[in-house]
Amino acid sequence: MERLTLHSISHYCSHSMLHVTKQIGYAYQYLL
Repeated sequence: MERLTLHSISHYCSHSMLHVTKQIGYAYQYLL
């Protein structure tokens, strides 16, 4: 159970970071 939760959190963080990076990249292109 604990391992599954940790995996879920890790997956969520990874997905969030990807989304944030994408948003930053889009904003950066817009500023240029």
